[in-house]
Amino acid sequence: MEIEPGLTRAEIEANTVFDTFEGFLRAYIWVNRKLKRPEHYAIAARHLFDRFAEQGIEYAEVTLSAGMVLWKGQPLSEVYDALWRESLRASVKVFWIPDATRQFGAGQAMEVARFAVSRRGDGVVAFGIGGDEVRGPAAWFKDVFEYARDNGLHLVCHAGETAGPESVWAALEIGAERIGHGIAAARDARLMAHLRERDVPLEVCITSNVRTAVVG
Repeated sequence: MEIEPGLTRAEIEANTVFDTFEGFLRAYIWVNRKLKRPEHYAIAARHLFDRFAEQGIEYAEVTLSAGMVLWKGQPLSEVYDALWRESLRASVKVFWIPDATRQFGAGQAMEVARFAVSRRGDGVVAFGIGGDEVRGPAAWFKDVFEYARDNGLHLVCHAGETAGPESVWAALEIGAERIGHGIAAARDARLMAHLRERDVPLEVCITSNVRTAVVG
């Protein structure tokens, strides 16, 4: 409501309640379209940081869907600057992971990676890929991950959420150090052992997995 004062609570709920992954995507797109200016992103970040503080969180690495910012034709540098300034004011220590959108291809991902490298001194600690893991296979991004790694960034890959264990294996093959979601790994005992042996963490949000119905 702070970003778009005319919105009613009923309208917000009608567009953000879901119980399938497709419903989540619709809600995500609806919310994303409300972020029209850099200050809108800063407002959203401020509320996020306040929630972190309420939960006693002291350190956070926050993903920025940079691929979506570019897809909307918005100035990524201005959006990031607004977010970074906001994070410097937060009581929580915040760093950033610019994230490319898999289905938009390796070209756009490299643009995000180059931007991420350029902001290493201003809060960026890693480069990631998210989005549709089926329509954007991890193998497309091997060179992009190599570029980001060679320029000092850690590597994160969303995988194994809506696709199977093979998607997690593919993310590891291109160098992912951390896996977003990764719940499909539970279907492959060898993969689970590999993750444990290599000390590869999974970012698992139980509430998200239930609400998107990727778990029963």
